[in-house]
Amino acid sequence: MRRGFTLIELLVVIAIVAVLAGMLMPAVGMVRDSARNLRCAANLRQIGLVFAVYGNDWEGRWPAPGLPPYWNECLWNLYPDEGLASGPDRTVGVFTCPVYPRQPASTPWHLRGYGMNLYLPPARNGDGWATITASCPLPNALRSAPATPLLADSRGIWPASGLGDWHISDFGAFARSSQVGYVHRQRANLLFCDQHVQPVTQSGADEVYLQAGFATYGTY
Repeated sequence: MRRGFTLIELLVVIAIVAVLAGMLMPAVGMVRDSARNLRCAANLRQIGLVFAVYGNDWEGRWPAPGLPPYWNECLWNLYPDEGLASGPDRTVGVFTCPVYPRQPASTPWHLRGYGMNLYLPPARNGDGWATITASCPLPNALRSAPATPLLADSRGIWPASGLGDWHISDFGAFARSSQVGYVHRQRANLLFCDQHVQPVTQSGADEVYLQAGFATYGTY
């Protein structure tokens, strides 16, 4: 005669399944976070290539971070798989960190999760905000492209969307703590001007700041 499960046996099985599920969930979360981090780094590398293409077309200069058109708006149409121009029916794909949801490009100049370092040459000490944001960086004027951040994960400081801002104001102390987005397990991905990507903690961002020379030279 076939005997069914007793209530105690069933509860034991449920408890074992719950324990196994509890052990697996952190691992699943880590795999998901790792995948997002890799995709974010790949996004930044692709954007770096588009910066290079843009520079070839504009006498070696990169797009100004803003005033309008903002840097990402200038680059969208150069990215072959996006073909972005404007309008709420367009999505931003590579320009959005996968930590954030894909959004319609109804505000195409910011709120996308990656911020551009404003303080790149030819910006100078003493330049006002309008001059800095409208200044087209000149890569050939960099002292060290591998040491100079171009883009960084941007913190979600716009309450209406939860996405990051379009700029990192000066990569100084305030920007590193309040504008850089440490969204990948307390790390932020930085795209450097030589197109390599490096994840950093906030203390690591401090070291980048010192190596790039911002502390000594102000704007650059």
